[in-house]
Amino acid sequence: MSKRCYLLTIFLFVTWILHASFATAQVSGRSVKMGAMLPLTGGMASWGKNQQIALEIAREEINASGGIGRVPLEIVTYDSQGDPKEAINVVKKLTQIEKVFIILGPTTTSECEVVFPLANQLKIVIVSPTSAAPGISGKNRPWPFRNSRTSDKKMDPAIKKWIDYYKIKTAVIIYDAKDALAKSEATLVYPPILIKYGIKILDNLTYVTGDIDFSAQITKINHLSPDGILIGGNPVEAANIVREARRQGMKQAFIGGGSTCTADLIRLGGKDVEGFFSGTHVWIERPDARMQKFVKNFMDKGKTILAGQKPDSGAVCIYDSVYITKEIIEKAKVTNRPDDLEKDREKIRDGWTNLTDFPGITGLTTMDKFGDGAGDNYVLMVKNGEFVTVK
Repeated sequence: MSKRCYLLTIFLFVTWILHASFATAQVSGRSVKMGAMLPLTGGMASWGKNQQIALEIAREEINASGGIGRVPLEIVTYDSQGDPKEAINVVKKLTQIEKVFIILGPTTTSECEVVFPLANQLKIVIVSPTSAAPGISGKNRPWPFRNSRTSDKKMDPAIKKWIDYYKIKTAVIIYDAKDALAKSEATLVYPPILIKYGIKILDNLTYVTGDIDFSAQITKINHLSPDGILIGGNPVEAANIVREARRQGMKQAFIGGGSTCTADLIRLGGKDVEGFFSGTHVWIERPDARMQKFVKNFMDKGKTILAGQKPDSGAVCIYDSVYITKEIIEKAKVTNRPDDLEKDREKIRDGWTNLTDFPGITGLTTMDKFGDGAGDNYVLMVKNGEFVTVK
């Protein structure tokens, strides 16, 4: 072979290698950046701290196993305070300054109502691990998602079992008028379900986030003497409502939405919340080795932050959301090059849109056509200081 032919052969071989490498390019850069907006302060801080611990566990696991496409995962976290106005600022910072691929959060439906339209304007995927009010994602396609179940899907089977278990015939609803999810549950979700199962609604009462005195509402409910009471709100107020009812001698059965299904309800309510029902898509006692490993890691890592409490549903769902995004990035050939940021975000959006049967620790997760999670639901009841499934 002549020297000229030899050099030509070498040139063609090197060109082929470079082309093949480009065609199968791995994720590049110093880190893969995901954003997180959590309520680390304010009335929802417990939820935010739960999610913060879960994110750190996911980040450590992923980086210990080689990162995302062999690039370390970085999670940039901002405190949204659970405040819709601050949530808007956080989304803009994470999208335009930090230039993250995706934003995990926010926690509250009130925040989702204002940042989901912004996600479409900025063309950034936002995935809430907790928001549950029906219709929020569906009217804001195609960039926002919720890796949770809407409250109508969770509460129909829960209310049905609650009715059967306690032989409910009449009910009163009490809810947080300041909370978007609570208001949605109490006015749009609970009433049609109760009517569907032949339950007479005696009244619909309100309170606001942060209230600590529920004596007036409970006195009125006591006079109405319903068989059961439905709460729309967060675990702190829910626990105090039940405690006040027991203080006034009421024995009635209680049920709350997915927001009440946390360690805070049991920690604050103690024996008073025994028998409390809730509907959720996350059961942390699920006999799955990965779930139990996560719970153990969470409790170990949360010893100083949450006094060793077990994780809530938001922690589990945001953990799964990190792994879902990791899989999407690796399968969709996201490059992580600055010039490809818009295209990479579109690939991540398409991955979430077409997500089917992702095997997370919650079980199999699929996104429905409205951008909401679809999968298993559980009916839980407080028994001996723990949430257990109701068969």
